[in-house]
Amino acid sequence: MEDLCGGAIFQAVELGVFEFIDRIFQASPDLVWSNNQNKRNPLQFAIECRQERIYSLIYRLDKTERNVIGNLADTSNNNMLHMAAMLSPLAKLDNISGAALQMQRELQWFKVRIYHSI
Repeated sequence: MEDLCGGAIFQAVELGVFEFIDRIFQASPDLVWSNNQNKRNPLQFAIECRQERIYSLIYRLDKTERNVIGNLADTSNNNMLHMAAMLSPLAKLDNISGAALQMQRELQWFKVRIYHSI
C-alpha cells in the first residue's frame, strides 16, 4: 500500500491538502511511517514544507510514537528539530513581506510547532 500511496501522500503534504492526509492516516495509520527518497516521513516533510495543519496530525500519535518519530533521522542525519531550524522554502517566504516578519514567522514555527510537541 505504501508504494501505491507514497507519491500521492508526499505531494499532498507539499501542497497542504490536509483533508487527504487526514483521511489516509485514519484509514491506514501505518502510512505515517512511510518515507520519501530522502528518508523523511510525511510529518518530517510537513515541517520542511511548513504545513502546520498537517504537522498537527502528530498529536494523534501516543507520546512514545511522537518521541520516536521526532528523533528519526533522514539521509542527511537531520531530525525534526533540524528541519524546523532550516529556512523555509522561498515560495513560503515570498508571501511574507519584510525580513523581520519572515524571521518572526520562522521563530514562531520553531517555538510553537516543534518544541512543544516533543
